[in-house]
Amino acid sequence: MGYDRRPWPGDPSAAWDAAAGAPPLDRGPVPDVVSSFERFTERTVIANDRRFNGGMAVAFGLVLAAVVVLFNDFRHRIGELGVVEAFFLGDGWFRNALAFAFPVLVVGGVVRMLTASRSHEARVRRLFEHARSSGFVAKAYASGLMVSSGESDWEAVAMTVDSRIGDAHAARLVRAMELWAERVHADEAARSKVPVRIGSHSTIRAESVFGPEAVGGYLRVDRGSQSGPKWRLILPDAKDAGKPFGFWEVLKVEEHRPDR
Repeated sequence: MGYDRRPWPGDPSAAWDAAAGAPPLDRGPVPDVVSSFERFTERTVIANDRRFNGGMAVAFGLVLAAVVVLFNDFRHRIGELGVVEAFFLGDGWFRNALAFAFPVLVVGGVVRMLTASRSHEARVRRLFEHARSSGFVAKAYASGLMVSSGESDWEAVAMTVDSRIGDAHAARLVRAMELWAERVHADEAARSKVPVRIGSHSTIRAESVFGPEAVGGYLRVDRGSQSGPKWRLILPDAKDAGKPFGFWEVLKVEEHRPDR
């Protein structure tokens, strides 16, 4: 999906101007995440999706098998053809499609589960190298803007601030986001448009919203930030350099493990 380059509703540039002089943020010490591979694996949260997806495939395949068994033609033809042929050779194409999908899903799911650990370890190693080469630690501050993630579930839009910028500039970014959220909520048209635009992208550079001075900030949907500011490790994609948005890997950083 392309980036909508029209001006953002709610006049974010006015919010940026009004945020000048915000008290500097006390962000605390920046966590050490990439000094070693061991530290990286200790401090970041990286889910092993392959194991979960494999298990889901097996479960779905078994459900399909149960559905096939319920068809009358299967039960009536067991004596004539045997269990295996009766299972796969039904009277209708839809029922047969379910039957042939069963082994594909189960075998594929088992393979994914058996190879999950090795694949996950390789992925973690790639993410570590990416983090060492171009990643940076940032802190996410939830704003008053919310984006729908389901029929009744909402997630906060956070201003995620690069830890390498100064506390005064970081404070202005966070305050501008707060003021803009207030302006959006006060404008019915903006209230309906802004969440949709933000939700269409993984990460949006703050300067594309607030203007060229707002470097070092990134707008992201971040559920975890609703309970308070949270550290994140952002891994920009090289192909998105210079673009106003990017679909980047962003890792949660464990809060409860003090640096040694």
